[in-house]
Amino acid sequence: RDRMAAALAFALRYPKVEECAKAEDPNNIYAQGMWTSDEDLIRYTGKKFYGTRFTTWGNGVQWEVTAGAAMSMLHFAKRYGALQSDGQPVDLEHFVGQARGSIKLLLGMYKGVPGSVLGGNRDAWVKWTMKQDKWRRGGAVPGG
Repeated sequence: RDRMAAALAFALRYPKVEECAKAEDPNNIYAQGMWTSDEDLIRYTGKKFYGTRFTTWGNGVQWEVTAGAAMSMLHFAKRYGALQSDGQPVDLEHFVGQARGSIKLLLGMYKGVPGSVLGGNRDAWVKWTMKQDKWRRGGAVPGG
């Protein structure tokens, strides 16, 4: 239980946006945490959407991860009870409510749930994936 509680409390931290560029530094605790907010850049409404990033290096709410996080929070509360972080209670219902409200709003706007509301496009993705970087080890792209 203690390990799960610590992981959940970590995930519900808000990273400081100005510190996220330094997230590769494992000692940078200000960039750590998963809970964040976005504004829809595709259909701007002026409303904030809340949820979890995919990783501590990630940018923006990822909705499939957020749905899983909301279910996990509900499961944790039902099975283990209240969550505490640094001796303070964490209101899981608040976070579940933010995630649920955001997903319901997306369903109403898009009639589905996009992976992200930050825009982006296929051309940018293709350009990024074709880049020769360290994880490709300098080899050719298969099929290309």
